[in-house]
Amino acid sequence: MVDIAFEPEDVFSGSDLFAQLGGKEDDGIISYGKLRLSLPEKKGKAHILLSDALFSPALLLAERIDIGEISFPRQRLLELGSGSGLPGILLSTTEAAPALVVLTEYPDEDILANVKRNIERNAHLRSPDCQCVAKGFEWGEDPSDLLKDGPYDVVVASDLLHFGDSHEKLLQSITSFLARKQGARVLMPAGRYTKEAVCQKFLDQAMSAGLEFTEQFDDVTDSDSWRGTASVCQFTEEELVLRKKNCRYWIGRWKASVI
Repeated sequence: MVDIAFEPEDVFSGSDLFAQLGGKEDDGIISYGKLRLSLPEKKGKAHILLSDALFSPALLLAERIDIGEISFPRQRLLELGSGSGLPGILLSTTEAAPALVVLTEYPDEDILANVKRNIERNAHLRSPDCQCVAKGFEWGEDPSDLLKDGPYDVVVASDLLHFGDSHEKLLQSITSFLARKQGARVLMPAGRYTKEAVCQKFLDQAMSAGLEFTEQFDDVTDSDSWRGTASVCQFTEEELVLRKKNCRYWIGRWKASVI
C-alpha cells in the first residue's frame, strides 16, 4: 500500500492544477496534439493517490518527447504511477517508438480502467512496432509477473517523490525493474511543490542502492519558451512555460560498481 504523509490538497495548493494556472477545464478530456486522454473521477483511491490530475512533470516529459530529446527506439520501457499515461502513450506514437511501453498504476478498478481507455482511445496513432499495455502494480509487491520477459531499459517515475513514506517501496520497485546494464535509465521529474528534503531523502537512498541521479539543468527546463510543437489543451505558451518551470528533473543510472 502506498502511504502518503499529507493530504492531496497539499500538492494542489502548489498551483499546479490546470484551473489554478489559468487553464480551461472542459469535458475532462486532455489533448496533447492528436492525443486524447481522460483522468479518473476525483474520488476514492484516484484522489488519494493523486491519479485524478495531470501535473507539470508529465508535461515536462511530453515536451522532451515532442522535440525528440527523449527517444528509446526498440527498447522496453515501464512507467510507475502512470496517471493518464501521457508520456508513455505519446512516446508510443513516435517514429522511434520503444518496442514495449508498460504503464503501471495502483491496482484499483477505476484507475486502471482509465489508463486502459486512454491506450485504446489513441491506438490508431501508435507505431506499428510498439506494444503499449496497462498493468496493475503496487509498489514494493512481487514484480515477477511484469518481469517474465526480462527487465526494462527505461523506468519512468514521474512526480512520485512526494510519497515520502513510500520511498523505500518505490526504490525497491525501480531497482527490480531496471536492467542492470550500462545505458539503462530512470527518468524522474518532480514538481517543485515536493520539498527539497523529501527529494534529497530519496536521492540518498537511491545512491545507497546503487543508483546515481543527476539533476538536469539546461535550456529546456530554464527556457522562457515552450519548445513542443503540439497544442496542449487550451493552454497558452506562457501557461505551459509556467508549468515547466514548476519542475525539477533527474536522470538515474546504475553506478559502475553494481553493473
